[in-house]
Amino acid sequence: MPFLITYLSCMWVRCVLVSLLGATFLLSFNGYALELDNRTYKTAIEQECHGCHFDNRMKPVGTLPNGSRKWTDQKCVACHTEIDEIAYNYRNKISDPRYVALPVKDKRLESMEKYPLSYLHAPIWPMFEKQTVRVNRKTLVKFLNAPHGTCDGNSCNAPKMMAYTNISEDEVIAINEHLGAIPNESDLEVKGSIKKGEALFKQSCSMCHGNSQLSGYNANAMSLFSADWIHQYANGKAVEGRSMPKLPISRRDAHDLYAYFQHSRSENEEALAKAVSQVSADFEQLPTGSIPPKALNYIWNRLWRDTGCVHCHGIEGRAKEVFNMAGKEHIEQWLSENDPSILYQRLAIREKEKEFGMGATPAGMPATGRPLPKPLIKLLGIWIKSGCPNEKNENICKEKWNHHAQ
Repeated sequence: MPFLITYLSCMWVRCVLVSLLGATFLLSFNGYALELDNRTYKTAIEQECHGCHFDNRMKPVGTLPNGSRKWTDQKCVACHTEIDEIAYNYRNKISDPRYVALPVKDKRLESMEKYPLSYLHAPIWPMFEKQTVRVNRKTLVKFLNAPHGTCDGNSCNAPKMMAYTNISEDEVIAINEHLGAIPNESDLEVKGSIKKGEALFKQSCSMCHGNSQLSGYNANAMSLFSADWIHQYANGKAVEGRSMPKLPISRRDAHDLYAYFQHSRSENEEALAKAVSQVSADFEQLPTGSIPPKALNYIWNRLWRDTGCVHCHGIEGRAKEVFNMAGKEHIEQWLSENDPSILYQRLAIREKEKEFGMGATPAGMPATGRPLPKPLIKLLGIWIKSGCPNEKNENICKEKWNHHAQ
């Protein structure tokens, strides 16, 4: 009996709300954290956050004869955690009966030490019993549209959280009435001094937050937090068991820091958008030509699995609804009915997201993974411009592409 792997159907816009909002929001749901497999939740938030942030996220629905556990599609954290356990045992030569039925290559199990799966560190809610709301509506919506990654010096990583692009403040608040507790951006936050905030940051914060290496948050990433949260956290009032030392600041300082963080993010967004705008021009410059048989064989038989695409697009969920990669016939259908240059663009955008350490609009792919190698993206671009030939050299998207090019 095969090992059951179910990836990524958790809708991150709701999941992240749970980890970002404190007790004011969370405790209202404490009595409803029941097993999803036994009942239908009353709210979309409870349904879609369950597998990532609820305290019973590691509860399986069954166990296979070899010890592998069965997970529902919502149990992203649990499924990835079990795979990580098997990978650890494999690397350390520890016998594990689950390994035999695991449909993951040994090479990937080895690489998980350096390149781990996503979702392994999603926090269980409530993060802190005394936590107050950490965000305002503007900062939360910006984060959901374009999550931040991490940066160390001149090198960055793309965000590991899936983006929920084009969601508005009204749509976020409409998810559930309890989200009305999230405050609007205040006038004092709007009027904060960018110049004073930058000076304070460089003087008191940049040692740890100049990049993301020590704290996980640089100036761009700290644009997520409200000025009220910045004030409470810096003064040691909001979180117990924290590692950051207290830094006495005034409320005016917090508003200035808030303004600087928003400015820093805006500058990074503009630079990223400019880089993304070049992707279409890069595609236009690609040549057309005959694709070698070995390359065609790889594209049609291994690409979608080797690059992790099927982990989202091959199982039930919104990714599959947009681009079904469950079989060759589904891939051919998408290529024939859509503009295939989108595939190249989204893959190329992921490299830009890595370069700037934040999400773009439209979001890059793979949504939670590393960018694909540039030569592979280029090959796919040439393949698309050459008509998306199948293994019989029949062009799947040539007519569509020629119409698009005109």
